[in-house]
Order: sequence, then C-alpha cells, then structure tokens
Amino acid sequence: MVPHFPTVKPTADLRSPAGSTLRKGTVIKWIRIFTLITFDMISLTLSWSLAERFGTPTTSFWRLEVNPYSIIPIIGIIVSIVASRGLYSAGDKRRDYVGLLKAVALGDILFLLTAYFYQPQRFVSRSHFTIFFVLSLTKMCLSHLLIDTGTKVLRKKGAIRYPVYVIADPDQVTQATKIIEQEDRYNILGVASARSLDRYERTATFTKL
Repeated sequence: MVPHFPTVKPTADLRSPAGSTLRKGTVIKWIRIFTLITFDMISLTLSWSLAERFGTPTTSFWRLEVNPYSIIPIIGIIVSIVASRGLYSAGDKRRDYVGLLKAVALGDILFLLTAYFYQPQRFVSRSHFTIFFVLSLTKMCLSHLLIDTGTKVLRKKGAIRYPVYVIADPDQVTQATKIIEQEDRYNILGVASARSLDRYERTATFTKL
C-alpha cells in the first residue's frame, strides 16, 4: 500500500482543528508571497532609479524625475511575468534562479517593446535601459536569494514550519519520514499505521489524535 502522508499542504496536522490549521498555512503562504513581491518591487524601483542616475540623461516620459508614476507599469509587467511562471510558489520553484532570470529578462524586453512603440521618440537612452536590464536581473535574484536564506534560518530555529502526522504502513514509515524531512519545512508530530484510516477505524483515529 502506498503510504498516506502530506507533501505540501498543512492540513496533515490531525491534532489541530482543520480550519485553524488551514488558516495558519494560508497566512504563512501569503506572507511569503507578499514579502517576495515587495522585495521585487523595491529591487526594480532601485534599479530604475540607479539607471536613471548613471545613464545618459533624457527628457523621457519614463524618467522618475519627469513622471514619478512611470515605474508602476514597469513593475507591473515584470512582476506579472514572474508570477505567471510560478516563481513565487513554495519549494524548488521559488529557488529557480535560471527561470527567474529568464522571466525578468522577458519582462524587460516586453517593457522595451511596449514603451518604444508607444512613444519611440520619448523613450529612455540606451545606456539607461542597459543599466536597468543588468541591475534588475541582479537585484531580483539577490532579493529571492535573501528571502530564501532568511526562510532557511528561521526554519532551523523552528519557525515557518508546518506540523504533519505521518500515516503509513510500518514498512513505509522510514521512507515516508525521509521524504518529508528532505523538504525541511515540516515538523513530524507522530506516526500511525495506515490501518488507522480504514473505514471502521478512522473515526476513532481522528478522535484520538
């Protein structure tokens, strides 16, 4: 029999009310996503500001000195592409830095094409865009790396971890616990036999847990 144990959802903590556990997992998930997006927005704003400072000056509509709100569509395009690639998701997807580089580069190019065809005579200088292109790639990767490192540090201290209860056949317990431990984001509260989920046993199991 295939072992029954959770791999991604925090609802496996059978000792806690389902609603409470779901709320906890959902809150952690949205805090992580909000933090990543906030760091990305800050990274893009700083990148554009530095590019504006060190690039060739122009009177472009896209300069913050001319239009402070011009950064909004830039952030919107790039963050939307990163989100559409699932790079704010939990696990290995969030640490896909090659995918992140491709997504940011695509966003930069898409913004270039959109802005150029919209007002070709009022776009920023080539040096401005080149500096922004390099800085946006670098800073966004660094921001994701920083968040990932901070998350690992907190998890080693016991924070931002999901409680789980392993239910598996006796000969599958070791394999199941190893798989969960490899994720490094779960606290194993206990182990029970797969028979505890049989039709006539599950009610007693849930009551006991």
